[in-house]
Amino acid sequence: MPVIHYFHGAVMCNCQVGLLSEVVQELSGLIQELLNRRDSHPSSSSSSGIELELELEAELHRAHEDLEKMQRHLDSQKEELKRRTEQVMELTSKVWETD
Repeated sequence: MPVIHYFHGAVMCNCQVGLLSEVVQELSGLIQELLNRRDSHPSSSSSSGIELELELEAELHRAHEDLEKMQRHLDSQKEELKRRTEQVMELTSKVWETD
């Protein structure tokens, strides 16, 4: 999936973070739905159902970790953008002073 960057003011947004958040929310909902089904139908709590639940919980955990990693990357990108914006403003100021 391509990463789409766009600028809004001085903040760079990463669309993948939003998409990953949606996936995490969807996985959370699916796991909750499975847990509710299992609780309402005790006979359906077979070993394969438990294995599926564990797999989904592991996938949710990985998705949360990926989301946190992407958030840290986005934060570092914002800091880099802020630093570069300050450099541009400083250089622009120097150019105006020399005129």
